[in-house]
Amino acid sequence: MNYYIKYLKIIPAFIAIFIGLTSCEDDIKFECENQIEGEDTTISLNLNTPSFTQISSRADMSTEDAYKVNTLWIGIYNSRSGESTLTDNGKNGLFLEAQNDHGFVAGSQDHNRHALTNIKTKSGSSYIVAVANPDRNFGFTIKDEKRTSTSLKELLENASTWDDFRSIIIERELFRGSADINIPNATQNPLPMSGIYLEESHTADFDWNTVKPYAIPLPKTNGGNVSMPGSIHLRRPFTQVKVNLQAATEENNDIKILKIEPESFVIHNVPIYSWLYERPQLPVGTPPEKNTDYANAGDALEKDAEKNTNYKSSLIYPSTNINEKDGVYSFDFWMMENKRTGLDFCTDYQKREIEWKNDATGANTGVYRSLCPSETPTLNNFATYMEIRAKLTYIEKDPIVNPDGF
Repeated sequence: MNYYIKYLKIIPAFIAIFIGLTSCEDDIKFECENQIEGEDTTISLNLNTPSFTQISSRADMSTEDAYKVNTLWIGIYNSRSGESTLTDNGKNGLFLEAQNDHGFVAGSQDHNRHALTNIKTKSGSSYIVAVANPDRNFGFTIKDEKRTSTSLKELLENASTWDDFRSIIIERELFRGSADINIPNATQNPLPMSGIYLEESHTADFDWNTVKPYAIPLPKTNGGNVSMPGSIHLRRPFTQVKVNLQAATEENNDIKILKIEPESFVIHNVPIYSWLYERPQLPVGTPPEKNTDYANAGDALEKDAEKNTNYKSSLIYPSTNINEKDGVYSFDFWMMENKRTGLDFCTDYQKREIEWKNDATGANTGVYRSLCPSETPTLNNFATYMEIRAKLTYIEKDPIVNPDGF
């Protein structure tokens, strides 16, 4: 029986917060031919928080913390002019924190179709968005080269255009100068969430980049209220990734693995920043000079892959962070979205790990063929992956020939 210490590397094409987005024909009603633009109107609409699947893990966030909406900012932007059409006391958007202010109720209760009322705005083709807990979370705008850490509330209240809103980048104290990816402290600082208004014919996992603006109408009577049929669906820019590890039961290549004992793990290319409002992923290989948008905020902040430092490796987590039950080892971590797309080369799982070789030495370059078309690294090479250090106990099935006389 042989004992062998081996590094196990798992390289997904991407680990993303918004997994399994479905595409469908967009039938949102908008841009009505006779739509009256820019007239005063009052609307009511609903708010939905994301569902949270409760799993058993030492690091899990409580359901109470996961659903917590202590404060809420609502913004409305005209799709034609891009200007904000919802202001309050000279600030863009409407910030809610008091109980029953416009129907808002703070706390951890389920905000499923939670009614928000008496919102004064302008008629016309518009994007309706919201951000939860902006006063306890921080970020900056892509336009700020100094990356000045600012309250999301302040950034939102200064977002006078749709472009201003889409330029906001989230940072989290959890990630500042630290590669700790354990559970966020949502008790003290509730997780930020953001979302956009969708008609009820669309689900919460709808691709935001295909959402068309909605035509906010005028009330039928003077002083009346328009009840919007859909909801603002909030999403979290953080996700919990859980890994279960166990020895394979089948035999492979004349080796039977009896036991696997993980000793530590490390996560590579953890995003430090995320867009507040998700952006589209352009095709892999788009030349930098033709790239007008980036799905990952860290890419937009530094377009040169060899200079980019916006993706970090986590701390090395020892076995004390790994739980074991019935031979299954489990651990989990939290991270922000990191969208990547594998190349056509990546036709099966094993090819994800193949690296380009150095022409002179033949050594691995750290650039993956499943992500980059040559040994020159691109931003796509920042896909998140994990390394697990483990001890394998296995049996080699090759027959042992005893020497004569034994």
